[in-house]
Amino acid sequence: MDKKIIVKDIIESPLAVNTKQGKKVFEIIKRELDKKNTVDVDFSGLTTITTAFLNLSIGKLYSLDEPSELNKRVKILSDSLTIFQKQKIQRVMENAKIKISDEELNEG
Repeated sequence: MDKKIIVKDIIESPLAVNTKQGKKVFEIIKRELDKKNTVDVDFSGLTTITTAFLNLSIGKLYSLDEPSELNKRVKILSDSLTIFQKQKIQRVMENAKIKISDEELNEG
């Protein structure tokens, strides 16, 4: 089942700037993934999105599952983002994948 979450409604602000907000979004996405749902993440109406927020809300998802599986089950609605915001999210996702790979190497 598809579940759409609107970030602005969850954090009740046009400013997605802190880890507390990021944790709130992460927990909602995780809950839906645990129910085997796919999640559409809508960033409409946000004027500011910081890396601190994204690291916790989106980046932390990469600790839950393989990137290929997450890409199938979590969709970032790109039309809800500015070009700058898209680039920031892409950087956070790439950094999260690299961090997870580094942690796996260190465990081996």
